[in-house]
Amino acid sequence: MKMVRRAVMDDIKDIFEWSNHPLSRKNSFRSEPIGWDEHRKWFAERLADHLTTIYILCSDENKLGSARFEEKKNGIRISVMLNPDYIGKRLGADLIRLATKRYIEEKNPGKHIIAEVKGDNMPSKKAFLRAGFKEAYTVYTYNRETGTDE
Repeated sequence: MKMVRRAVMDDIKDIFEWSNHPLSRKNSFRSEPIGWDEHRKWFAERLADHLTTIYILCSDENKLGSARFEEKKNGIRISVMLNPDYIGKRLGADLIRLATKRYIEEKNPGKHIIAEVKGDNMPSKKAFLRAGFKEAYTVYTYNRETGTDE
């Protein structure tokens, strides 16, 4: 049975490894690898921040992925990441659905929950749609220096 629980400091190594997996870096808006010291500082700050909630999706003793909710002025941003061992097993929608349900139950937010997904990340787009999210708009970027979105 799958369930979500709050992330704790003991999850730091798993989140670090998942974050630096090549697919995670490719689909992230920041594609550079993350250093351990930077991650350790970031993770501790996120756990202590009352505007941030991180959940871990588990099945038995296995950690399947994480979902992070960060409250901003214009909404609540959700960011999800699967344990690389479970990529391609159609668990993304379960992670999103279960974490979002728990977040709403715990926080009763008065703002929209917003997911930003890179245009070519079809698995994440499909997972958010299967979890009940609706596409609201598309954003295009242009890099003046290169003439591309890179």
